Amino acid sequence: MEFFGDTIAEKPKDHGTSIQVSLRVQSPVMCRGCVDYKKSDPVSFEKLDGVDWPNQDYEQQSDMDENECQKACEADCWCHIAIYRNKECSKKRIPLMDGKKNITNGAKALIKASDRRKKIDDGGKSVAGWILVGSSAFLLFVSVAAIAFSSLKKIGFLMAPNSEETGN
Repeated sequence: MEFFGDTIAEKPKDHGTSIQVSLRVQSPVMCRGCVDYKKSDPVSFEKLDGVDWPNQDYEQQSDMDENECQKACEADCWCHIAIYRNKECSKKRIPLMDGKKNITNGAKALIKASDRRKKIDDGGKSVAGWILVGSSAFLLFVSVAAIAFSSLKKIGFLMAPNSEETGN
């Protein structure tokens, strides 16, 4: 999964199938929180079976299927990860610590990430920005050239040769 890196440290065999999981988030959607959040921002969800961050829920909803849980997290700007288990949806936000992986617990982590494959409609702001930057650079170049030309002319480097100086 390209939107986060993971570090997994296995626990000793006597702890069963429990594995410590730490996720380092790199997604703009996750880092941004509710600042400039739009429900129309394209997001996708990555699914991890058997992963949970116990006791770090900020909201729990019951009697939901997995699709409803995913949609509830997608609509909530503070939700970065939803855990779906037994018709219950637990929303979590970053930072998350002490994640656990246990294949037998039936949990499924639904991790929200920005969907870079979908084009974000910025209302033409990027084209207008490039036009502004390009025209500013052009005007700067013309201004510097005009100042240099006038300075050189004042110094006398660009004067036409005088007929008296050339001997004709």
